[in-house]
Amino acid sequence: MRQLAKEWLVEYGLDQRLLKQGVTGPVSSTELRKGGGRAIIGRFDVKSKRSLHSLFAVAEQDGTRYRLTLASLIVQNDVDSEKDKQEIEYLDQLDINNDGIDELITMETLYESWGYTIWEFDAKEQFWRAVHHERC
Repeated sequence: MRQLAKEWLVEYGLDQRLLKQGVTGPVSSTELRKGGGRAIIGRFDVKSKRSLHSLFAVAEQDGTRYRLTLASLIVQNDVDSEKDKQEIEYLDQLDINNDGIDELITMETLYESWGYTIWEFDAKEQFWRAVHHERC
């Protein structure tokens, strides 16, 4: 997960030297689809003097290697204040729409609230997309 996240963030434009300071957040491994192999779900955070880049990602097997099928980046620009703080974590998975493929449920922790997002796998495009988002 760490290496895939670094590669994604380099493509995004972050300096490779900054990525050396990156920290891997909570990581889980699970089977999301029958026959799909094990997926790795987690977060990679890179903090600089001015910002925090937090990449929530899902990596799935594609032949002999893994590739990101979900990449959701949150940039916190005021690291001294937590007013724009937002963290995403994997909460659970469940086949909500009864199509045989589990949806992902993530929880967002914000400054003075929380929320959740339901992600659905697009089999044609081979990536996850948000289908429902709610904040409280």
